[in-house]
Amino acid sequence: MYKTLKDIISAMKVSSLNPKLNTNYQNKSNTSFKKGLPSWFIGYSKEVNPYKIESELARKGIDASFKGESVVAACCQKVVEIMECYGFELPKRFSFEPLNRGILGSYTPYSDKVAINSIYNQFRNVVKQNQLEESQIGYHPISGHFLQTYLHEFSHAAHFHNLCNELGESEANRVFWGYLSDHSPRNIIVGPLNTIVKSLISNKWLLKLVEKAIPPTNGVYAKTDLTE
Repeated sequence: MYKTLKDIISAMKVSSLNPKLNTNYQNKSNTSFKKGLPSWFIGYSKEVNPYKIESELARKGIDASFKGESVVAACCQKVVEIMECYGFELPKRFSFEPLNRGILGSYTPYSDKVAINSIYNQFRNVVKQNQLEESQIGYHPISGHFLQTYLHEFSHAAHFHNLCNELGESEANRVFWGYLSDHSPRNIIVGPLNTIVKSLISNKWLLKLVEKAIPPTNGVYAKTDLTE
């Protein structure tokens, strides 16, 4: 799990587009993971053919349904490229479908499906999607990247596949839905780390710096359980 998360955080870049897909975007350079929404992607997301991308992903073994939404297709395609670039396994299904309000996306191990919530119209417009993702900073997750919901859910799939490869599917399910879901990083990692570090520091100014560096509540959602 930590190798997967470390690889995403430390090395992630939005890879350049496959030059066979659209000649208008062949010469675009890689875009830093931290630079936010690139202007060229705004144009690209309006021009792609979602049904063509569905066929393209089908050849990779992914049953995708974009409901005719070009922005969703472009975002899914881009995240698939990113995950492939770093060797992460992909889910077998992707869907743009209604989920409960308050949930932007989901990953279901039993059906091996990533879903993006279609009740949020922001996912139909990449500029508004970017604004939605930036508004999540400090809660879920904390990057503010315009693809963060897609990356988050695809990373769940990669994590689960990795557990299956290491432990077998039955044990992976037990770990994923048992130990990881039942334990909070806030309680077993961040809290104890704060306690230990603070016990070693007497300078009150240095202590304040430490409290800002490893706050117990920053990125609240990510500390709800170990799967997140």
